[in-house]
Amino acid sequence: MGCSLKADNKEQRVELDDDDAEHQLSLKSVCLGAEAEDKFHTVEMEGLTYDGKTTKITLA
Repeated sequence: MGCSLKADNKEQRVELDDDDAEHQLSLKSVCLGAEAEDKFHTVEMEGLTYDGKTTKITLA
């Protein structure tokens, strides 16, 4: 699976079946295109903790 994030598409959501299985995300690369503005860019992931609370972590 791949995705491109842009000003009009800032999020990519993945819906998974609630099958009590552990899931992993593997982020192999984060690339900025030539048209990207000269600003500070971050990639964050939002998920649920073991007790159901929402948490965010910065990946890149």
